[in-house]
Amino acid sequence: MSTTILGHERFSQITVYADANTAVKKGDHVASFSSGNGFAKTATATVDLVFIGRARSACDNTGGAAGAKSFDVDMGREVFAWKFKNDEVAPFKEFPEAGPNVFGKAYLSAANTVSPDDDGGARPLVGRAWFIDKKTGLVIVERLEA
Repeated sequence: MSTTILGHERFSQITVYADANTAVKKGDHVASFSSGNGFAKTATATVDLVFIGRARSACDNTGGAAGAKSFDVDMGREVFAWKFKNDEVAPFKEFPEAGPNVFGKAYLSAANTVSPDDDGGARPLVGRAWFIDKKTGLVIVERLEA
């Protein structure tokens, strides 16, 4: 659940889709890959994970495909994130689209527009994409320091 205030989203919990063949217990720390694969799993000592928060409920996707089940995560903080247009050429995707890449880095590709593609290092980093607003199609991006 999020609230829109002065042009940005404010939220402290998020619904995520479980990674393939994953079981998450209530209270587990949850992460996704920093490459932005868009699926969540129990956080482990693995390189390139983005910490999301703690599972509010259990989710058993054992034997299931990535995205077959979803669950809510308490982020443990309030996130203030800006709304950007989604690049039409190299857009952010979210399940059930092929190749989801939310939770990955967002780069400015045009005025008020972001893409997960840094164009070979030519685009400036804006932040981390948390989700795509299903009503507006806008990408919700939390600012990150370069």
